[in-house]
Amino acid sequence: MKAYILAGGRGLRLSPDKGFLTVGGVPIVERVRAAVAPLVAEVVLVGDPTPLEGLGLRVITEPDEGGGPLAALCAALVDAEPDDALVVPWDAPFVSTPMLAFLRDQRGAADAVVPRRGELMEPLCAIYGPACRGPAQEALAAGRRRTVSFYDRVAIRWVTEEELAPFGDWDRLFLNVNTAEDLARARALADPQQRETL
Repeated sequence: MKAYILAGGRGLRLSPDKGFLTVGGVPIVERVRAAVAPLVAEVVLVGDPTPLEGLGLRVITEPDEGGGPLAALCAALVDAEPDDALVVPWDAPFVSTPMLAFLRDQRGAADAVVPRRGELMEPLCAIYGPACRGPAQEALAAGRRRTVSFYDRVAIRWVTEEELAPFGDWDRLFLNVNTAEDLARARALADPQQRETL
């Protein structure tokens, strides 16, 4: 299995380089890398190489610029084959190694493992097997941009909030830093006493 940190998005609500913002005194992208690294053979970044080149990781680009998360996932699946791809967003400071290991262990005969709470899914913090590549690429070629566009064509192991409860609160585990308010909340959760600035 390889890990793919998705560093895309225009960051219009906060910063296009939001993964470099610090939470608990550490850049978010480095927190994500530390969480995935013990589980995989390689950690790869998906996004624009220019701002990412200083991180010391291999960087791949999306096949369809502006294609959104599904394009980034397609890039990861092509690069990972024949291995599984663990995808995580670069703006999720509280993804944890134990939680991701649990997702990995649920793979079994399913094509993908995706956390889900009711109608809320976390398709960008999930595991995808090689069987997802064709359906994902076909969905992208058809102009469908949502990550879940191909889900009806693959077998998914949904992982519930109850199953993930031993690893922490759902809203903390899957917190994405998209706004200044999200960043303030993440910093307070990491260390209420620590003062950080943008």
